[in-house]
Amino acid sequence: MIKNIKTYFLIVCLGFFIQIVFVNKAYAVPVGGILKSFKGIGKIFKKGSDELPDLSKKIDELKNSKNIDESNIESTNILNDVSGSQSSDQISLLGASKISKLKKSKIEDVLNDHGLNNVDQIIDSVDIEDFFDSKEESISAFRIIFWLGRIFRVGDIFNTPKTEDRLVIRCNTDKDEFYFTAILEKKKKWLLLSGNFISNQELNKKISEIKKQNLYVLIDNDEYIIFSTQTENDKKFPSHYFIISKNGYFVHEKNIYGTESPNYIIVNASSKIEKSNFFCNKI
Repeated sequence: MIKNIKTYFLIVCLGFFIQIVFVNKAYAVPVGGILKSFKGIGKIFKKGSDELPDLSKKIDELKNSKNIDESNIESTNILNDVSGSQSSDQISLLGASKISKLKKSKIEDVLNDHGLNNVDQIIDSVDIEDFFDSKEESISAFRIIFWLGRIFRVGDIFNTPKTEDRLVIRCNTDKDEFYFTAILEKKKKWLLLSGNFISNQELNKKISEIKKQNLYVLIDNDEYIIFSTQTENDKKFPSHYFIISKNGYFVHEKNIYGTESPNYIIVNASSKIEKSNFFCNKI
């Protein structure tokens, strides 16, 4: 009889342990905590049936063993599937605290942090002239100032479990990891590059490449959004173009010499999306 009770409790405890680990698998679980929890469970089965400790206390101890240190969070750089759910082993390179600030800080503070000047004057502006730079005349012809961010509203990958007015989106290629912030709270929307990391084989780590900045939306429809970085001083057009589809497919095109207008990526956007093996997800 006692043996049957021990077997039953063993199955129950292991079931709870597996559930806890896999439900919370997006977090780093310290090995020491797991071992400690196993030892605690093991003690249950060394006792007689009259000495069994309260099972709920052991389960609580098991849950509490997940101590998360945000400062040590690193990415394993495993791509997300097309459904847009966060990969079980991928934790943000940008860091949980920075992501929280992007989502919760005042718009003015976020924009300032991304290099936008005179934020107080333009935050509620409806004057198109306030958003153009005479030094970027070439790309300005393609820019949409008052865009809507349609894919962030109609795409399940971005509005699940609910539609939000501010999104932090992670997009991966085979070499890069991008973090975009979409601020959709006001009439004037903002799309920002909040982080970019690339693999450096010599240093054997991820390093930042493109600086944080306001991005230029070029196409905004129900199927995809096309946008670019700002134009560098010595170039005619931006050095980077991006596409994100409503299904989460991601395209990154480098325009190294800054000579190509966005026409070529606008015309071929659908075919580029079809050929893409890279994805984005909301975090």
